[in-house]
Amino acid sequence: MKAIPDGRSERFKYWAFISYSHADTHWGDWLHKKLENYRVPHSLAGKPSRDGKVPRRLFPIFRDREELPVSADLGANLKNSLERSRYLVVICSPQAAQSHWVNEEIRHYKSHYGEDRLLCLIVSGEPNAITNPDLECFPPAVRYRVLPSGELTTERTEPIAADARPHADGARRAKFKLLAGLLAVNFDELWHREQRRQIRKAIQYSGIISCLIVMGAIAWRWGSQEQQRRISIANYIERGKIELTAGRRFQAALYFTKARRAGGTGKTLENLLLDSAKALIEPLVTLKGGHTDWVTFAKFIDGSHIITAGWDKTVRLWDLKTRDSKILVTEADKVASANFSADGSRFVTALWNGIANARTRDGVLLAKLDHAGQRVNWAELSPDGKHILTACDDTFARIWTLGQDMSRSPLTLSGHEGLVKTAVFDSTGKRALTASFDCTAKIWDATTGARLLTLTPHSAAVNAAIFSPDGKHVATACLDGSVLLWDATKAGKPRTVAAHTNKRANSVAFSPDGSRLLTTGDDHTAKIWDVKTGELLLSFEQHGDIVVNGGFSPDGHRVVTASKDKTAAVFDADPKTRTQAEIVSVAERLAVSP
Repeated sequence: MKAIPDGRSERFKYWAFISYSHADTHWGDWLHKKLENYRVPHSLAGKPSRDGKVPRRLFPIFRDREELPVSADLGANLKNSLERSRYLVVICSPQAAQSHWVNEEIRHYKSHYGEDRLLCLIVSGEPNAITNPDLECFPPAVRYRVLPSGELTTERTEPIAADARPHADGARRAKFKLLAGLLAVNFDELWHREQRRQIRKAIQYSGIISCLIVMGAIAWRWGSQEQQRRISIANYIERGKIELTAGRRFQAALYFTKARRAGGTGKTLENLLLDSAKALIEPLVTLKGGHTDWVTFAKFIDGSHIITAGWDKTVRLWDLKTRDSKILVTEADKVASANFSADGSRFVTALWNGIANARTRDGVLLAKLDHAGQRVNWAELSPDGKHILTACDDTFARIWTLGQDMSRSPLTLSGHEGLVKTAVFDSTGKRALTASFDCTAKIWDATTGARLLTLTPHSAAVNAAIFSPDGKHVATACLDGSVLLWDATKAGKPRTVAAHTNKRANSVAFSPDGSRLLTTGDDHTAKIWDVKTGELLLSFEQHGDIVVNGGFSPDGHRVVTASKDKTAAVFDADPKTRTQAEIVSVAERLAVSP
């Protein structure tokens, strides 16, 4: 987020303004109380931040308690309160999305401070509910950019949102996500501090309980050290199961290791250790210090070089031997993808400003493909390098021919009813595959533009789709976390092969031999799955934030991942066979105590 210019922060009276529909008053009461009563940890208070120093309390928080008068405009007092608030927190629900006044408050605030100081709390409904608009929880002024004049544009934005719904973050975790944004501190740092505080409290309570047990044992001449040991083992196993159920194998491993160190044995614990060990993977290489914002794309060019791109507008080429990088090009806007041709001689970038640029390996511009200001989400070259396939927010995918007069209209793939997130060729270049937020994926004839097959139904918007190497199957990744496998030659029902529980799946990639799938998700993980059985083979949980994209190396022995944490990482993609002793050793070395 951007810092408030010097001198301007002195005018702020409120740390935040809470905007909500009066149908959500109970949420407004809850959030106001939680924010104002929160005590910042002593170790954080006073540290430098973009708002000066981290305060000890977030006080005061403005909350409108009265119904607004029947009027066409916000009152002067309310506008003044908005303008004197460092942040705007919007409680998002279908009622808020339909509220004129909530939308006006957002529009007025964003016209003064832009997008960076808007935080959202989802309490019901669905964000970007294309298939069921009645469930939409984001007001229009949240979903679209607002000009300084207050005019609402058609340019979509990516709001920062915490999700308080039970199947998502839950109220407690969502509260801390908002606190991290309001304090301008890292969420993981704040969350881990809170977890440690809870653990300390739990230890204190456990100590009290233990004392009572001991006293009871002395009084009744019952109980023993062996019984206490068994209780500890049972507690460790139970807490590990909770982490495992939540998909946090990396954290579960430590609890199971403690149980084994305490003397736990048996087939159940052995199986739990083996399952959690799938996440005990160290990165072979972490590519950091290059990008200054989200890394949105990472891909192997060959066995020793990787290309990355991100929101800092740069495309970088990394040498895995030296771990050094160089900037191939700095584009005019955020880069969504940067795919090289098969021979490595050229690459094409997809930009948020509606442009796709084809360039030589050295960055020399070959062609500029204009999409009339609509965000380009993906661009790639055909296997023969003669064509470019692009996916755009305007619901179309397009096939462009390099070398011809670029002013000529491309071949347009028309038929989606929502934005197109990815568009890829098969290995022959004869077919194209598109993934859309209209909850479908479609296969097209890449020569004529004819629609060959529509892959439906999906349970949520489709975030990515890819052909298998032999072209016989298609894998799709959805916003509800599901990953499905389809027959690419005929209509039929899909098979679920993977899942990121309650978190969106962002990308999907086949291994070169087609036997494994790599998926990435908002749950901060990348996972490798067996295509035939759907078994989870490996879970990479070393990133500190959303994992946006990933892919296999040409030989299939490694994967690369790109993350919102501003890094890319290379992992060993081959499952390991370890003894229980080796698992315990690795867990104690890698796992962070929950």
